[in-house]
Amino acid sequence: QVFYVNARGAIMDGMYSDMTGDDTAPDYDYQVATAIQDDGWSAEYRIPFSEIAYDKNADKPWSLLVLRNMMRDQRYRMYSGGVTRAASCNLCFSDEIHGLKNLPSGMNW
Repeated sequence: QVFYVNARGAIMDGMYSDMTGDDTAPDYDYQVATAIQDDGWSAEYRIPFSEIAYDKNADKPWSLLVLRNMMRDQRYRMYSGGVTRAASCNLCFSDEIHGLKNLPSGMNW
């Protein structure tokens, strides 16, 4: 699942696959607050568990990959994980999140 936002607060969501790219047909209910400062901007997301596709009984860690995409004279992409240029699987570089226990039910695959 993907949840995008720009500095002005415009949002887009959907599903992402390394093979097919973005599918913006799904429409998730979430909120984002953005703030523009002199030295950049920030975003704070509120994504309810009910909007995330996961199996609450699965015993495997979640993963998260944050991407900053800057379009200037060249395109700059900065990832929270160590994605390489030659990678055919960006999601494979997601950082694992451990310790999420006793979660409510989410959207099941």
